[in-house]
Amino acid sequence: MQDLLPEPDFRLFAVTVRFPQGLAQQVPFTKVQPGVYDLRHYGATHYHLRSEETSTLLLQLFKRYRLEAIPMPDILEQFAAETIDELLKELPVEKRLKGLPAEERLKGLSAEERLKGLSLSEFLAELSEEKRAALAKLLKDNGFPPASKK
Repeated sequence: MQDLLPEPDFRLFAVTVRFPQGLAQQVPFTKVQPGVYDLRHYGATHYHLRSEETSTLLLQLFKRYRLEAIPMPDILEQFAAETIDELLKELPVEKRLKGLPAEERLKGLSAEERLKGLSLSEFLAELSEEKRAALAKLLKDNGFPPASKK
């Protein structure tokens, strides 16, 4: 039994074919079912980051577990949603809008909001001949003289 590895050599999980008597004398085991023991609290308090490549998301999840000490499956869905929200807040607008068609980007905006910052000449320049003719007719029907052509 004296051949046990030192505590710092243990990671977050372990598999063994026999009950680890030596470790059980040093660390409290929580029995989950016959032959399965939960050592998450031990792992959470003794874990040290060993690699710079450790996933940021995994590290955030682990830190939250360490703080809250609640079962992972209960918070995983909530954590994923919160993480997505946080990432979206940090992303530049261009990245958030990338890949969205114009119709999706404009959804929920009023006509005034969609035209905000657009000059009349820019607006008219984007109208097709058909739409310009319809606009001229609408203005004429409502008592406005049509714009003179140069």
